[in-house]
Amino acid sequence: MLEAQWGYDRYPGVCHIIPNAGVTVMAIVYGGGDLPRTAEIATMAGWDTDCNAGNAAAIVGTFQGFTESWDRYRRPINDAFIASGVLGTVNVVDIPSFARELTVLAQRLNGETPEPAWAEDFDRRGVRFDFDAPGATHGFRTAGTNQIALKGSTAMPGPGVAGSLEILLDRLERGQGGRVFWKPFYRRSDFDDERYRPMFTPLADDGQTVRFKLRLDPWNGDGNLRVAPYVRRTMSGRIEEMAAWDVPSSSEWQQYEFTIPDGGGEAVDEIGVLVEYFGRLKFLGRLFLAEFSVSGHGKVVIDPAVETQEWGGITRFTWNRGHFTIADGAIHVHAPRDADAWTGNAYLRNVRVKAEITPLAGRSQLISARVQGTSRFYAAGFEGGDIVIVRENHGTTVLARAPFAAEAGRRYGLELVARGDELVLSVDGREVLTASDAMFGYGMAGVRMASGGRMQVHRFEVEDF
Repeated sequence: MLEAQWGYDRYPGVCHIIPNAGVTVMAIVYGGGDLPRTAEIATMAGWDTDCNAGNAAAIVGTFQGFTESWDRYRRPINDAFIASGVLGTVNVVDIPSFARELTVLAQRLNGETPEPAWAEDFDRRGVRFDFDAPGATHGFRTAGTNQIALKGSTAMPGPGVAGSLEILLDRLERGQGGRVFWKPFYRRSDFDDERYRPMFTPLADDGQTVRFKLRLDPWNGDGNLRVAPYVRRTMSGRIEEMAAWDVPSSSEWQQYEFTIPDGGGEAVDEIGVLVEYFGRLKFLGRLFLAEFSVSGHGKVVIDPAVETQEWGGITRFTWNRGHFTIADGAIHVHAPRDADAWTGNAYLRNVRVKAEITPLAGRSQLISARVQGTSRFYAAGFEGGDIVIVRENHGTTVLARAPFAAEAGRRYGLELVARGDELVLSVDGREVLTASDAMFGYGMAGVRMASGGRMQVHRFEVEDF
């Protein structure tokens, strides 16, 4: 009936919503209330299989409630999926954390009070993984050997929580080991498909504090299994050990904590644990990880000489319109109309944004703070012979203005500080404008041209405090 009366031949376009709605309803009706079967029927229909299967299965899954049958699809995904929006840290998603965000939204819309820890997680500058949700891995993965396997577990729950990450170590011989880690940042090389132009900014920055707990459960071997916390730098692949190698306790949970060091302008794309066995007998056992978090203030330092061009933009930036390239140690921005590039966490609050900028052509060269989307942010800098602080909220409001004739070809140091409701703009270390506005309380940071032109960005820094 759908094919005869509601097919794509009657509703032209790439993937029309009317045929898709028909397939979605069909899958729900014949799926019998089971998420996997509903997804399979929507997929086998062959019409726009991704969103039809996702929509139908999400509806049914909400009513069905979590069952082990979901593992058929959830385990290969490993709790991790990627979005393609302009807020780069929001694009790195793990299923348990996102499910809680949706729950918090629903409770607030319904006038209910959310779980305090979940509400805090909703707009946290960082992450917190407690592995409480059934089967939760939060996207942790392994590298180095196929003798290390992960799963969400209740076999040894962390202190005060219901679960942990179970790390199975399967018959390691002397000298064997690998890495167990979470990825706070992704590069083009991590993907086989980029039709939706994914873009990312790191979820963890230099200066932030990493905390987690470990506990060993040895089954066979002489117990000589050692670990070391580490981070990996994305451009060089450099592994940085954050503490001395240590044999985890098998009698109690052991706390690990470190501060991500200054990486010389390189972002971090792995945070985790190095594992190595140095005993005489084969080692078989489990290592449990619990209460993983990245928190505190951090600093982003972007040196164009370290970054590269990817996905039509520059690594560690998301962007909207314009053309971005790297040459002669600078980011070159060309645009026939407005153009933006953003970096930093989506929930930065009190923040200092600094950029070395050279105007080349056009009226507008700005830096931005508390960016919440393409049309919601503060921006400050050079605009048509003036220096300005503006609020963009689906329309531009000038919050402060003064005459300033910026010279083409001259390098300027711009600094925008957002502290509470106060906005302060400085040029070459001299405060030139202040404004007060309470509309935006958090967001990313970036560079902007409000109209066509060209400029160079030589260095860019974002520091929250």
